Amino acid sequence: MKLRVQELWHNLVATTRRFPFPVLDAAVVTVIALSLSSADVKSTVMEELLLTAILGFPLLMSSTLFAERSAWPERQRRLFPFTVLPVLAFCYFFLQLDEGEAVAIRFASLVFGFVCLLSFAPYVRKGSINAFWRYNKSLIVGCAVAGIAVLGLMAGIGVAFLGTDFLLGIKFPVSLYARIWIVSGCLLWPLIFLAATPDDFGELEASEQYPKAMELLNRFIVVPLVLVYMLILYLYAGKIVDHLDLESRRA
Repeated sequence: MKLRVQELWHNLVATTRRFPFPVLDAAVVTVIALSLSSADVKSTVMEELLLTAILGFPLLMSSTLFAERSAWPERQRRLFPFTVLPVLAFCYFFLQLDEGEAVAIRFASLVFGFVCLLSFAPYVRKGSINAFWRYNKSLIVGCAVAGIAVLGLMAGIGVAFLGTDFLLGIKFPVSLYARIWIVSGCLLWPLIFLAATPDDFGELEASEQYPKAMELLNRFIVVPLVLVYMLILYLYAGKIVDHLDLESRRA
């Protein structure tokens, strides 16, 4: 278990170092979404910031991958994502919620455009067609596996909450489950997706490789859920033993 935690921490640190700006953007989305979910009064400014931050994720990821594939000095590659900030500022003023349905069309158009940009960002200057399609296949697999991981994790947490309520009598508020949903969807999903993004484009040029996303799903989602369920069962077994001990004393 200790090795698993260390490996998870190592992957988290490596992903953050490789994609500092997309990770920061995902954290900003999470904070804004949590703030909006607990706010009593609707804030148009916060909602517009949320839409802008969501658009920032594929844009910042594209700029990071483009800079990573370019033969630039390390400092220049690190600073290149700052160039997308004016684009995000334009998106913020372009997405005014008081304009009704037009905002949804604009937002969907921008999302589609930035996702298309992400699909070829590392291959703007160089790369083979086969590597390009393998890269996009890795993105699709990573996106799907990250979604499945989040859904599986939330289903597991939901069952765990029901189990602790039914077996141990411990109730959790619905708002807590909603906040966990937000954190999982806005922060965990991007982290898994980023971690599954190919980091060795030379391998994509050469041959097929085992989907990294599947490895992350097995190691860091399935195994922890099994351990949580085992912990609940052990606690329930302890409760049964304690109950039987009390009954024997009364007898």
